[in-house]
Amino acid sequence: MMEKQKQLSPKIQRQLEILSKYYDIDFERRLINLELVYDKVSDMMDDNIVATKKMVFKNEILQRVSEILDTFPLEFKVNLCFKIDDYEGYEPEDVADSFKDCLEMFHYSIHREKSHRLLEAVILALVSVGILFLRKFVLDNGVIGDDNLTSEMLDITAWVFLWQAVTVLFLTPNEYREVSFKILTRLNIVSLYKKDKLLKEITQDEIQLHWVQISRAEKNSRRMMIIAGAFTFATGVMSAVNGITSYIGTEEFSWISLASFLFALLVSGFISILGGIGAISVYREKGPFQKLVPFCAYFYLVTVGLLVIAIVALGIESGSFAFMIGMLAMFVVYIISSLLYFISYLILKHVKKVSAKKNA
Repeated sequence: MMEKQKQLSPKIQRQLEILSKYYDIDFERRLINLELVYDKVSDMMDDNIVATKKMVFKNEILQRVSEILDTFPLEFKVNLCFKIDDYEGYEPEDVADSFKDCLEMFHYSIHREKSHRLLEAVILALVSVGILFLRKFVLDNGVIGDDNLTSEMLDITAWVFLWQAVTVLFLTPNEYREVSFKILTRLNIVSLYKKDKLLKEITQDEIQLHWVQISRAEKNSRRMMIIAGAFTFATGVMSAVNGITSYIGTEEFSWISLASFLFALLVSGFISILGGIGAISVYREKGPFQKLVPFCAYFYLVTVGLLVIAIVALGIESGSFAFMIGMLAMFVVYIISSLLYFISYLILKHVKKVSAKKNA
């Protein structure tokens, strides 16, 4: 035991010295036994919820366990023991199932909460970009001056939306995640006793046995999809507006070339909106716009090719190499975002196919 303790830092050793006054600690196996005592099993159940078959386990107990785990060193796992004097006719298996179901629902709440946060952050960031683009557009076209109050208000509003997106994504605490993460990673065994008699024991693997898990690869590919969708949405619309306002009315090209170019910009802008909405639907895993994603992905790929060809053709027609390079530079962000969308779609499609084979 002394050798195990020597491997720990002085701070943790002192922490364990204090904890050993109140808890049974196995230093060899690095386990702390946590016992929670209840007079009757109904004290552990939420009596405000009318359940059809089984009682619903109280979330407050998970939160209480999580708070206690905060006082334990991370190097030690925990054997959680519920000692209940009166089971009131309930079977220990039913109580264990209620505990596992409560923890699993926390797990799904985490997934939903994190999904909503990223979606909210993406929408806020899009609003911020839209306001900044509007500000630049009205300044470039002389609608307002740079020192105008409206310009300052637009600038401040855009940065407020962007800061709110950062706050939602990174700075807002997630109570669900904290509770579930601590319990899932720190618990070794959960035991049910009737006074001092062991009735039921479940391991960490048994707790997660029937959980529907989403692989990290699929989570990351979905995140990549919605980011690519937002990127494409913003750059597609901005590129279309910039292109139309910059080259409409010019006399350097034939009306056929110019009309074709402007029509392509309008169509690409519209498809960019559909592609962005489709990416959001794919991320949320619901909505009819999911079906548009494959079409949009390949449309973007074809559009990028046609756009490059059109720019080169206009450059040759104008006889200006500098014009061609300038046009490519103007649309480079749109080209990158479109390719990112296409690649994200292919990755997500591949990951979902692999996941389907594993679950089959």
